[in-house]
Amino acid sequence: MQAAEVATATIPVPAHNLPKDTLITPEALTTKQLPSSQVYASTVQTPAQVVGLQAIRPLAAGVPISTLHVRAVPLVARGALVTFVFKRGSVSLSGSAQALQDGAAGSTIRLLNTATRATLVGTVQANGQVLVN
Repeated sequence: MQAAEVATATIPVPAHNLPKDTLITPEALTTKQLPSSQVYASTVQTPAQVVGLQAIRPLAAGVPISTLHVRAVPLVARGALVTFVFKRGSVSLSGSAQALQDGAAGSTIRLLNTATRATLVGTVQANGQVLVN
């Protein structure tokens, strides 16, 4: 009697324990074969999916990485003073505000205008400024 073959998948896993907030590099990863039944929709399946991202919780060596446990490195840190820019036509206004949450390029975050105490919502730009709508 022949044993049934089990489908497997080769996935990237941490080569060693990675603390929270660690930037994931190619050197921090190795591969592991798992039965396909243990690879879920949120399981990272290629190194390209996580290299350059930041761990938002400790990642254990040899344990599959979930896309829910990594994020883009924030350009704006919660509590930091950032420059916000408001543009409407040819008019451009800028000011300083406190970030109420972390934000990577392209993400939408809330800000607190320190002068007026108003809450603003804007998109983090690649230069670290926040474009307010």
